[in-house]
Amino acid sequence: MAKKNEVAVVTPPTDIAIRDSRPAFLSTTIVGAGTEGLANIVRPSFVKIVQKNSSDELLDKFGIGAIILTPDMLQLAPPEGTLSFVPILHFVEFCKWSPMKLRNTEPMIVERSFDRNSSVAKKATNSKLWREDHPHHVGDKDYSYRYVEHLNFLIKPSDPESRHLDPMLVSFCKTGYSAGQRLGKLILNRKADIYACQFSLGTRTREGAENKWKVFTVENHEQPWVTDEDVFNQCKDLHDFAFELLRKKQLDMNYEADVVDDADVVDGEVVGTGQY
Repeated sequence: MAKKNEVAVVTPPTDIAIRDSRPAFLSTTIVGAGTEGLANIVRPSFVKIVQKNSSDELLDKFGIGAIILTPDMLQLAPPEGTLSFVPILHFVEFCKWSPMKLRNTEPMIVERSFDRNSSVAKKATNSKLWREDHPHHVGDKDYSYRYVEHLNFLIKPSDPESRHLDPMLVSFCKTGYSAGQRLGKLILNRKADIYACQFSLGTRTREGAENKWKVFTVENHEQPWVTDEDVFNQCKDLHDFAFELLRKKQLDMNYEADVVDDADVVDGEVVGTGQY
């Protein structure tokens, strides 16, 4: 078992190895009995940063600034460390979030859409419309709804310790939005397939009027390309599969609220909206 701030190295058998080890008496049908509906919804694990006001469990196990995977409770990078990754798929979702202070009493996301022309999207991309009064707390900003644009990337870790993991979701929004913009620009500058590129995911400290918290950073990797043809083909297949799930509306994002990442303006800058 990994100690605090150490990456747990887990190397389970691959899906292909498991299938190849199937006893001869078991059925080899394409769709196994009872599994017909399992692929209807795919919910990738979520990449997040441990903050100073995270749970004691996360603080004790990983430390402030660690990049972790939830709900798996795996460390992807220690505090001040970085994660090498290949982006698999990019897409945007627009959400209406309930007030953080009501997170245990009503659903955190009350409305969501992939449609850039929807009312949710129009409010999420206009800083003047980000806030909306809650009917039971009119005029109280601490209890207002918040419209949010999520720049989402499914990524495949490429570090030796975590490359066996399935694609996972990194969602750049609010004060972390600029890192998502940067990743998009870096990908476009490569002029190559998204899954042919490799980057590094890290963290930095951002400071508002009343708080400090960690946000993601994205940088070019020392090896900017996927150099192994088998890995490239695997990432391409993952892209095609994920794109089809998204097209069929079978890809479900389970975001986690971050109570320190709720600022609209940091150092005079309106954060969390714009294009690449």
